[in-house]
Amino acid sequence: MNKKIMIICLIVILCLGLGLGIFLLKNDYTDSKKKTRSASKATGKSREEAVIEEVSNSPLKDLSELKINEDLSISLSMIPAGTFLMGSYEGIGGEDELPVRNVTISKCYLMGTYEITQKEWESVMGDNPSSHKGDNLPVENITFKEAMDFCQKLSDLSGYQVSLPTEAQWEYACRGGSEDLWFFGNDDSMYGTYSGSLEADSTYEVGLYQPNPNGLYDLYGNVMEWCLDYYNMEYDEEDLVDPLDERKNISRVIRGGGWGGSPDECRSGYRNASGEEVATDGIGLRIVVIS
Repeated sequence: MNKKIMIICLIVILCLGLGLGIFLLKNDYTDSKKKTRSASKATGKSREEAVIEEVSNSPLKDLSELKINEDLSISLSMIPAGTFLMGSYEGIGGEDELPVRNVTISKCYLMGTYEITQKEWESVMGDNPSSHKGDNLPVENITFKEAMDFCQKLSDLSGYQVSLPTEAQWEYACRGGSEDLWFFGNDDSMYGTYSGSLEADSTYEVGLYQPNPNGLYDLYGNVMEWCLDYYNMEYDEEDLVDPLDERKNISRVIRGGGWGGSPDECRSGYRNASGEEVATDGIGLRIVVIS
C-alpha cells in the first residue's frame, strides 16, 4: 500500500512540474510579444504608419537596384526597421538558437532580392569559382573574405555601403513578420512552394520558387549565405538593438540552409557556421545596402 501511495505521489509531482514548465514557457512567450507590441505603441503611431514614415525619409527609398554595368543590375528589396523575436524555443531548434529574445533593427535597409548569381559575381570580380556553372545559378565555392571583397568592390562601384548582412538582419528579413518555424507557417508540406532543396542534387536558378513577405527569394535552400557575425554557441540573453557578434572565433555564421537540405535545416531560426577560409559548393552570399 505504501509503495502505491509513493508512486501516486511521484506521478502527481511530475505532472505539477510539467504543468509549471508549460506555464512558464507560455508566460515568457506572452511577455516577449507584449514587449514587441509596446515598442510601436510608444510612438503613438500604428506599425504601418511608422514603417511608411521611416521608409519615406530614408536616403535609400528610391534605390531598387545596384547597377554593375549598362546591362546588369542587382535587384534590391526594402526591409523596414522593427523589432522581432530572434531564435527558437527550447525543443524546436539546437542549443545555439537559445534563448529567444527581442531584437530591434533600428534602421531600414535594402537586401538582395536574390542570392548573388554567377553572372553578377563574374561581372564584378572577373572570375567564377563556382562548382556548378550557370549564369543564373547562385555563386558558390567562395570564402568569407572573398564575399567581403565582393561587397567592397560593389561599394566602390556604386557609392553605397554594401555589406554582408548581420545574422539579425538576415533572420529579421527572412521571417517577414512571422514567428513560426518558416515564414509561411509551421506546416512543412508547404515547403516545396518556396524552396527546391528537397529534390535538388546541386544548386538551381535563383527566383524559381515563391518569395517571402519581404519579396526575397531562395531564403530556404539553394546555397547557405555568409553573415558578418562570428559564430558562437550562445546568444546574448538580453534584448538587443542592431546586434553583431564580434566575439572572435574560427567560424562565421551561415544562414538559410543549402541545396539538399531538409526543411528543418532551413528554418528561419536555424543556425550554421563555417570557417572563414572554407569554400564549398554549398555556400554563397546575399548582400545588404545600409547607407
